[in-house]
Amino acid sequence: MNSGKGSLRGVFLTVGIAGIYAVIGLLGLSMAVIGNNVTLVWPPTGFAVFCLFFFGLRAWPGLALGALLVNVWAGASWEFVAATTIGNPLPAVLAYVLLRRIGDFKPLMSSQRDVLRFTAIAVLLTPVASAGLGTMGLYASGIISADGLWQAFGTWWVGDAMGVMLLGSALLVFSQAKGVDAYRAQMFEAFILAGLSVLIGLAVFSIKNSTPLFFTLSYVAFPLVIWAGFRFGQLGVTACVLIVASISIGAMAMGRGPFVAATPTESLLFLHGFLFTLSFVGLLLGATVKRYQILDENLQSEHELLDARIRERTEALDRSNAILMGEQELLKRVASGEPLNAVFQSLIGFAESQFPDMIATILVCRDGKLWSGAENRMPDFYNEAIEGLPIGDGVGSCGTAAFQGKRVIVADVFEHPYWEDYRDLARQAGFSACWSQPILSNSDEVMGTFALYYNSPKSPTEAELTALEASAGLAAIVLTNDRHLRDLIAARTEAEAANAAKTHFLANMSHDLRTPLNAIIGFAAMLQTISGQLSDSKKSEYVGDIRSAGEHLLQIVNELLDFTRIEAGRQDYDEQPFSIDTAFQESQKMIMPQLRANGIKLEVDVENALPMVRSDPRWLRQILLNLLSNAVKFTPEGGTINLSASRANDGGMEVYVKDTGVGVAPDVMPRIFEPFVSRTISVHADNDRGTGLGLAIVKALMEEQGGSVEMSSVQNEGTEVRLLFPAERMMEPVEKRAVT
Repeated sequence: MNSGKGSLRGVFLTVGIAGIYAVIGLLGLSMAVIGNNVTLVWPPTGFAVFCLFFFGLRAWPGLALGALLVNVWAGASWEFVAATTIGNPLPAVLAYVLLRRIGDFKPLMSSQRDVLRFTAIAVLLTPVASAGLGTMGLYASGIISADGLWQAFGTWWVGDAMGVMLLGSALLVFSQAKGVDAYRAQMFEAFILAGLSVLIGLAVFSIKNSTPLFFTLSYVAFPLVIWAGFRFGQLGVTACVLIVASISIGAMAMGRGPFVAATPTESLLFLHGFLFTLSFVGLLLGATVKRYQILDENLQSEHELLDARIRERTEALDRSNAILMGEQELLKRVASGEPLNAVFQSLIGFAESQFPDMIATILVCRDGKLWSGAENRMPDFYNEAIEGLPIGDGVGSCGTAAFQGKRVIVADVFEHPYWEDYRDLARQAGFSACWSQPILSNSDEVMGTFALYYNSPKSPTEAELTALEASAGLAAIVLTNDRHLRDLIAARTEAEAANAAKTHFLANMSHDLRTPLNAIIGFAAMLQTISGQLSDSKKSEYVGDIRSAGEHLLQIVNELLDFTRIEAGRQDYDEQPFSIDTAFQESQKMIMPQLRANGIKLEVDVENALPMVRSDPRWLRQILLNLLSNAVKFTPEGGTINLSASRANDGGMEVYVKDTGVGVAPDVMPRIFEPFVSRTISVHADNDRGTGLGLAIVKALMEEQGGSVEMSSVQNEGTEVRLLFPAERMMEPVEKRAVT
């Protein structure tokens, strides 16, 4: 169906063009100067140029048909009809093809280059083709002899050239010009110009006298064309030239005007020379004026753009100064130690003062979620709904910004996929746009988000983006300072605690060292001075006391040396496969005397087929002995200690040491693995409390192997210590051996 409609439109186009071409052609033949076929004005060529630029090459059949109709109507011979049917539209086709291929020709001819190209190609060059074919047709038909070839050729060429120059240029300009509305403010002036063109044309070209004085009057038309060019551009020029040409050609046909000569041919040549000059100068003037108008418009636009940029820069400078002052005020608040919430409220107020039509919020990252950092002007239900907002891709603007670590701009929350789950909440809160800037530390860690909300869809300006980024930067300074302050406080507290523990340790260590030393010195002195007065049993008792005090002193010194080596990273390490079962047996043998002395029962449970552990056996024994010794110290008589080992879920191994002792106080538990802390919870005599380094040594040795140690305790019920050896230290399994 569409193909049928296209074919029908093509037929109508061909018929319409042919009809108009024929009518215009018959009018042109009314001024024929050679037979009935050659005229000094051939408007159809100008019409053909217009049709091709307006409709393209599909206008060619209509033009050829129109040329055929004109010549058949004129009763020309078949030779002439054949030549002109092809030749008459040919200049227009050649002009169309050449002008389209050469450069960027615009039919409006608003540039001097376009006017020169049109004049050189369409007016002067391509009519040569039709003049040549037409002259050959005249000669073949016997209308002219060989002597008249050049005159016929020149006349034909002039007729086509003037048709293109006058009618073709006018139709092209009219078809490309702006509508009447563009000249509505100049309509009165246009009517005056048109009226003067008609009056002057009639006054100058209707006279019969052809003296030089009257010939000079013809140039009165030039001021009219200049006026038209300056005020109305190419449209005014072509309209004015067309009025003058119509009047002058009509007057010439009646034998009137300043260009009347001895023969009609000479008269038309004079007139065409005048009209060509008038039209060419007018088109060049119009193009020149148009160029200067464009330059003036561009200059005006550049001035306006420059003014706008100056205003923007001034506003940006004012805003930068305001931001700088705000930063200084904010930093003063930070330096004065104001609470974080108060500082953030001040920052929010400062941001909102820059753009009064928006609401600002600050969210802080904590535990993988976003939490309110300060009070804001958003509705309470909205703040409650987003408290603890998950951090993730597509979780609103803030959740996404925190996840991606870069700014997220949502100009319309009701259209953007990030807000699909929060649109009802946004609708209730009354906002439509949300921009979020992540708050980044110096190491690009996301510490939170700074967001701006607008009650209508909105994309940010450069100034707003700058303010958003600056506000987030200030928030980063505040959060970083707060973090550093908290770290300093924690470090100071830790240092104070460590210092207090060391002070307490040194105070007690002096006592611990003096006690066995005093015992050794005292008993040794007694043996030296009154040895003869003592019985053998008493001497043996004193020697035993000296040995016990020496062993206790050696234990204290060894623990101190071990801890010092571990902290310095100089402990020896001999890695080899070792059975946890064997470690349990050896530890049991070594701890058994203490168990019996304190009346404590030891239960051992080892899971079947446990793998070997790749470790230093000395480390394993020291870890187990330290834990068992602690358990013995803190377990009253009649209590029980359980030692067990089993496979962990991750492929590693778990070792548990459980006791039914006094437990650990909740305030001590967070620091239980710190040096010198565990000695403060002993229920035994001072000389049996140890150094308080045992658990610190256990923790350090486990971490050296990639493992970990944990402790849980309930006061007056007991304590449980869990050792976890990583899976990469497990080797081939071994069979369980009975342990009693």
